Amino acid sequence: MKRKITKIFPMKVMAFRFALITILCAVLNLHVSAQGQTQTKVTGTVKDANDVAIPGVAIRIKNQTGGVVTDGEGKYTISAPKGAILVFSLIGFTTIEKPVSTAIINVVMTESLSSLNEVVVTGFGGRVKRSDLASAVSSISAKDIEDRQPVDLLTALQGKASGVLVTTDGAPGAEGTIQIRGVTTLNGGAGPLYVVDGVITDNGRNINPLDMASIEVLKDAASASIYGAQAANGVILITTKKGTEGKAKLDVQYTSLFGRLAHKLPQSNSAEVRAFRRMQTPANANAGGNTDSLNVAFNADNDLQDILMGNTGQRQQVNTSLSGASKTFNFYASVNYIDDKSIIVNSYAKSLQSRLNISYQAMPKLKYTANLSLYYQMKNEVPVARTINVIFDRPAFSLIYYPDGTLTSYIGSKRNPLANALYEINKTETHSAQVNNQVDYDITKHIKWTTLFNLAFENPQITVFSPRYLGGPARNVNNGRNEMRKSFRYEAQTYFNYNQIFKDHTVSATLGANAIRRTLNTFRSEYQNTVSEELLVTLPAYIIAANTFTNGTANTNQAIFARVNYDYKSRYIASAVYRNDGSSRFGVDNKRGSFYSGSLAWRFSAESFMTWSNKFLDDAKLRASYGRVGNDQIDDYGSITKVLFGESYNGVGGAAYSTTLGNNLIKWETGVQKNLGIDLTFLKGRLSFTAEVYEKESKDLLYPQQLVRETGFTNVIVNVGTIANKGLELSVSGTPIAKKNFSWGIDANIYFERGKIKDLAGGAPFIAGNKWYVQQGGRIGDFYGWKNLGVYQWNESNAYNDNWDKLTVVLGADNKPLYVGGKPQYTFNGQPYSGNVHNMYDPGGKLIGGDTEWANIQRDSLIDDGDRHVIGNAQPKFNVGFGNNFTYKRFAFNILFNASVGGQIYNTLQYNANYPSATGPGHPDVLYNSWQNQGDIAKYPYYATRNSRGSLKQHGNSAYLEDATFIRLASTRLAYGLDREIAKKLHLRGVSAFIYGTNLLTWTNYRGYDPEFSTSNPLTPGDDTGKYPRRRELGLGLNISL
Repeated sequence: MKRKITKIFPMKVMAFRFALITILCAVLNLHVSAQGQTQTKVTGTVKDANDVAIPGVAIRIKNQTGGVVTDGEGKYTISAPKGAILVFSLIGFTTIEKPVSTAIINVVMTESLSSLNEVVVTGFGGRVKRSDLASAVSSISAKDIEDRQPVDLLTALQGKASGVLVTTDGAPGAEGTIQIRGVTTLNGGAGPLYVVDGVITDNGRNINPLDMASIEVLKDAASASIYGAQAANGVILITTKKGTEGKAKLDVQYTSLFGRLAHKLPQSNSAEVRAFRRMQTPANANAGGNTDSLNVAFNADNDLQDILMGNTGQRQQVNTSLSGASKTFNFYASVNYIDDKSIIVNSYAKSLQSRLNISYQAMPKLKYTANLSLYYQMKNEVPVARTINVIFDRPAFSLIYYPDGTLTSYIGSKRNPLANALYEINKTETHSAQVNNQVDYDITKHIKWTTLFNLAFENPQITVFSPRYLGGPARNVNNGRNEMRKSFRYEAQTYFNYNQIFKDHTVSATLGANAIRRTLNTFRSEYQNTVSEELLVTLPAYIIAANTFTNGTANTNQAIFARVNYDYKSRYIASAVYRNDGSSRFGVDNKRGSFYSGSLAWRFSAESFMTWSNKFLDDAKLRASYGRVGNDQIDDYGSITKVLFGESYNGVGGAAYSTTLGNNLIKWETGVQKNLGIDLTFLKGRLSFTAEVYEKESKDLLYPQQLVRETGFTNVIVNVGTIANKGLELSVSGTPIAKKNFSWGIDANIYFERGKIKDLAGGAPFIAGNKWYVQQGGRIGDFYGWKNLGVYQWNESNAYNDNWDKLTVVLGADNKPLYVGGKPQYTFNGQPYSGNVHNMYDPGGKLIGGDTEWANIQRDSLIDDGDRHVIGNAQPKFNVGFGNNFTYKRFAFNILFNASVGGQIYNTLQYNANYPSATGPGHPDVLYNSWQNQGDIAKYPYYATRNSRGSLKQHGNSAYLEDATFIRLASTRLAYGLDREIAKKLHLRGVSAFIYGTNLLTWTNYRGYDPEFSTSNPLTPGDDTGKYPRRRELGLGLNISL
């Protein structure tokens, strides 16, 4: 397998192409002559409206790259020819242009309330003012990130960008999921592409949010197509912080946050458990344990939610950064430590992150940049299957401790969940590192050449250890498992950027190539008779190896790309992108794919016919784009049939057999997207409005299709069909009020998304995960099952006419079914009924009083699989993010709400609590609302016959579909900044203190812990099997700047 990949993408050829482009750059530079001009040394100071010096202001000569920045006292020095234009810019301030007419130019900059002059990163060295953007991009600034006080990238994004759905859970160090503009794939590769400082990374988990200078979310194909492969689900560009010229700056932040379980779920006490067991098995209703209320063994009321999830979680974080710059050298270094203790006992995560960004202007035309990031995490996560799920499967009188205070190992025939949480080890230790080396060379003042090489390494090590006493009487030895993965990623990029202005015309272009190689090696060993988790490998003489497993995979991507941007007076804007990708994951004839896009923008506010709107409309722009992107997120060797050697067959060794069926006909999954947008700015830049409407279609979907057993294989990867999404995104941001001592800012977005499966290969539908139906014309997330109509009140209630319409039982004076001539009497539509009466059956027989009444989809006498149908959908109708920020003198207050409306959750946790194992406690809702006697109006069927009567329908019972709508107070932060003059007297640049909270309030009708949780498989969303609960948190912090 490896030989085939090497033949198609030989590393020698890659190196030769890389070297050839480098030589061409050098040759081109020999033929370029610089035209000398008389230079003037210009100095000055930049201050704000309050006469306070502004450090970090970028000063450059207009239409040229490079430049200088102001030092800590706002001073600068730059050489420029007379008559040139100096451009002074800094995020948050209005850009100023000054002609060079004297040797001293002092500048006063005013704060900008408009985002039009913000610079948006577009990838591969591309930068454009937001006012000149022709595609769909959402931006989040360092200030936005600081206001949210996030612990990771996902919480920084949540609720802040329209069209971006972020879901997480409460586990320490949890990864969560990000979905941009809906589900557009059937396989697990549904997440976006992450690019940090120009380098592709596998995820955003290892990035410290406090290191981020900006986040750009590329949502449409026009903005994402420059990344071709893997860009089908959107791109997240992250730019990390750099130093500013002047004295070195030291920033220290400490936060301490405390959290509790947001709310508890109903749980049966010991008396209710005994009552439940009498109801559960009427034949044993008089058994001692079910009736003896004086027996101590059956009277303890242990609250397992308090025992297992009653901890006060605490997260402490210390972040330190040191930065600075001179005219030729720039650096930024940071260290971030997090100690996160969960609300679940013995569940924690500790991490240490560090980053070093340096750049050195070695020569006027030559700049070297290096980025190094290191990450370490140690976490022990008690699986929810051993905590949340068992809470509702252990009776309240479970014996947790022996009289001597030691923990019991077993409760009857089941594990003690507290002992399991304390003594079973599920530990993951991760080391990762990423280093990037980049060289920028100005071939001319208009052409820049960039080349970089990146190396990333990750090494997670998983240790699982289970003591023998947790295995019950049958197990007399400890057992454990070690797993180690080593992954490497190598990336090389080289590209040219061209920028030039011809009077009213601005042209920029990018041309380049990149290649990525990924390898992953996995080693897993399982052992018995281990002494402890530390001795899994240190005492091999005593250890019995139960099983070992090794695996290695690799993949390679190569690409060439080009981009051209054109701008006429910032009024008419056009952009075009082409990229050709190659992926080793596909068959020989389908390895390469071509992706392209085009976008147009028209600033109609600049037209003469719009002068009437100048008093209230500052800027107005229409945008349109079309593009194609690709997805190759399948197994590395999906096109190749794999063979396992060294096996035995019928007791004969030396056998070899195929394990996975390959398909060399599979090809790229392609995303095609159309986007229309409008950008409006009002009130002198204080208020901005954006609307986007899009159509997004994914073709040739990659999916592991199930095979019949006779083939000897479980599945094969095929291209199966097309998914289409349509959406509308609206966002408003700005500062409606901006006074000297008070300001109010707003940032709100709402987005609607609706998708359907347009085509499936052969048109054959299939069931995914027992509860979801995938069919042509349907939607991703369609729940499939039986519609629950309630419970038959009487035996006679099971009655239908010839059309299978239900009849109504007539009750007599005794409030029981009325019989005439030995037959029950009925009405239909309020009128007496004398026709034929039909009864409904299921595989267990005729349905009677106390059985569940199901919708008869087939209109016949038997409730079976033919009556299953689509009963709901997990996808929300729309999502909302609504943030406000207020400042009053030195106080700053930020508050963010997010909401999701529509969509459903299948509450499997509630089902399992209602119908536990034979020794389970049962749920109080079932105890008090189950049918018991003829005539009962009940929520749940007769418990004793629930299985034999087929009354549950575990996989698809509409009674357990619940509304997933919620409104959440996601975060809030109140900060106070010490007066600058007082800070100076303390020899500090600044001091601020703040209190903040997350997940403070949630309004929802959902009966589980939280209606918002992540799902790894896009085909099976919205199934709450017992997700890690999110905690309600409140904390405080302190920032000190030196």
